[in-house]
Amino acid sequence: MVGAATGAEKDRQVDRRYERGTVSAQPVRDQYGYTWEAYMQLMSDEEMEILQARADARPGVALVALLTDQEKANLRRRSVADREIGT
Repeated sequence: MVGAATGAEKDRQVDRRYERGTVSAQPVRDQYGYTWEAYMQLMSDEEMEILQARADARPGVALVALLTDQEKANLRRRSVADREIGT
């Protein structure tokens, strides 16, 4: 429950920053070299449905802002694992 409350508060903070205009458009590539499109391609259909449900619940928030840092890290790990020989 603590994790959920912490995540919800983080989401609210991001929402407020967007509303105030202190968060601008997502950079073309993040610090790991991934684009938003690359993250989208790594997501399963089920993950996309979850992300879309978040977007439906929070209109006006960019879809890219709804993917957490932990989720991005998991997608990057999946990407690397897919490219390794013998996995």
